[in-house]
Amino acid sequence: MAKPTPYSTTDAAEQDAVSTFESLIDSHFVKPDIRVRDKYPNVDGTIEIVDQERVPLGKLDVQVRTIGPDERKYSCPTSLVAYSEVSTLPVILICVDPSTQRAFWRQITPTMPEYKENQQGFTIHFSEHSDAIHDSDMYIHKWTDIVLDYRERIAKFPLLRSEVANTLELDSIEPQDRESLQQFIDTINNLIDNQFIAVKKVSYPNVWKLGVGVFHSDQQRLVYQIYRIPYREPWPLVCKLDDGSLLSDQYNPYAIAEHSIERKDFSNPEDVGRRFVLKHVQRFVEQKAFPIHGRMLAADVLVSFVNKYHRCLGIAPDQDSYSVTDLDYALNHHLFGVCAAIATRMTQGSGNYIHLDLDWISRYLIEKNVEPVSLNAKSVRFSIGSEWFSVRSAFESLRYLLAKEVAAIERPFAKRASLPPWGHGIWSGYSQEDEVRSATHILENCLEEYATFVQGNRLRFPNSPYLDQETSIIFEYYPVKLAANYRGYSLLKEHHIRGARSGLPKLSVFVKTEENYPVVSHRLTVKIGDFQYQAVRSTICDATFFFRQSPVLNLVYQMLSDDLSEHYDLDMIGILP
Repeated sequence: MAKPTPYSTTDAAEQDAVSTFESLIDSHFVKPDIRVRDKYPNVDGTIEIVDQERVPLGKLDVQVRTIGPDERKYSCPTSLVAYSEVSTLPVILICVDPSTQRAFWRQITPTMPEYKENQQGFTIHFSEHSDAIHDSDMYIHKWTDIVLDYRERIAKFPLLRSEVANTLELDSIEPQDRESLQQFIDTINNLIDNQFIAVKKVSYPNVWKLGVGVFHSDQQRLVYQIYRIPYREPWPLVCKLDDGSLLSDQYNPYAIAEHSIERKDFSNPEDVGRRFVLKHVQRFVEQKAFPIHGRMLAADVLVSFVNKYHRCLGIAPDQDSYSVTDLDYALNHHLFGVCAAIATRMTQGSGNYIHLDLDWISRYLIEKNVEPVSLNAKSVRFSIGSEWFSVRSAFESLRYLLAKEVAAIERPFAKRASLPPWGHGIWSGYSQEDEVRSATHILENCLEEYATFVQGNRLRFPNSPYLDQETSIIFEYYPVKLAANYRGYSLLKEHHIRGARSGLPKLSVFVKTEENYPVVSHRLTVKIGDFQYQAVRSTICDATFFFRQSPVLNLVYQMLSDDLSEHYDLDMIGILP
């Protein structure tokens, strides 16, 4: 007699994983609806986050997987990242070790540092401090942030849905306008889908395309709106919207921008679309908003973050090296614990939401003693930020180092040897030996860091002199004291010499010393010892960025600005110090 089909060999493990996960979460604030033995790909169910009054805040798509005893990593298929791009909910991965009753989580996004396109899978490494699901309820605080951010972005979704649904007929748009608008929005989508993917992933998550809706069109003027089109929504790329004034009260979060433009300025719609994207890219550069990729770059950002906010982090500043585990604890436990304590003081335990500025907290901690408190689901909700430092970049840098299993980081640029008198330049107080060693170290590694940064952000620079194999880069660094004959601060000369026959390596770094300096350069002529070269480009600039916050980041963005100028004619990109 034939036997019935047996259960899968992984059936018991799947049940154990789900049961363990559900036993670890706080069921007062997390409501799981997870299927066992389901046939759905990509996700196993959802979890719903509720507040203290049991009012639903939002949902997350969840995939639950089992990991071995004491394992702290998981081999994730890229299909889960692909699903996160089209899902109507944020996606999180839960990995459970039933034998030790431990569980870890990560949000799945296309900007994860572990993920690279065109590969079958990637390894996720979990952090005990930031990814564990345990009694501190830190995970609830972070999940709440995720669902509230998502809810805010789709709050008025039905309004735009009804607007677009009622305006699919394009008869009221003249055929020539229809063609121009199609060229305009096609240019925008082509650039953000192929040239500036990171900008799209950060600015417009879970968005398939951008669309354009026309408010008003006549012989003199065109008034239109650019809007997001989510995945799975049958919204048109071009549509007619009801007449309305610019910046009307009926603001919709899916609307990106509204424009009123004269006909003569829309004669080349592809150029208008290109300028729209590049203006957004320029803001990204000015704010240094591209995701962090590169070990030295991540170390640079974190060291600067510690220097500026060490009181908030409970970690000593000006160390030559830092343990990544210590930094993980400082950012994901001590910082949140201090902020929770201060938020409770300021709201007197009322439970109100509050935004905390790290610069204000740093000043507050000079005079006030604040012990960090354990973060739990009943803690005051708060957000943290800074006008002068990207907190997101600091956490991205930490996540990058954890993903690459880096145990410790070193300070890229030496600390001051002495505190200079009041009124001296930012370059004062450094020994020349430390200055030269640090600048040389950063310059010698900048091309590798830049290549990692460009590749990680999926930027396309086919003619970049920093990335090709045909151009040799020569840096000349003039230290502060030896540059006194110029303007009194350090200088950096940069020469690009093209041609594999030059015999030069890809990168050469020279430091101007008082004796036996081998380089003589004038305009485009560069002489090194007995050999003379003709550069295709030579520049000289002050090198004070080495002494400012995040010197490696400053140099990477300087190179990025050069490549954007070369490839897209962006000549006026400003970089915040």
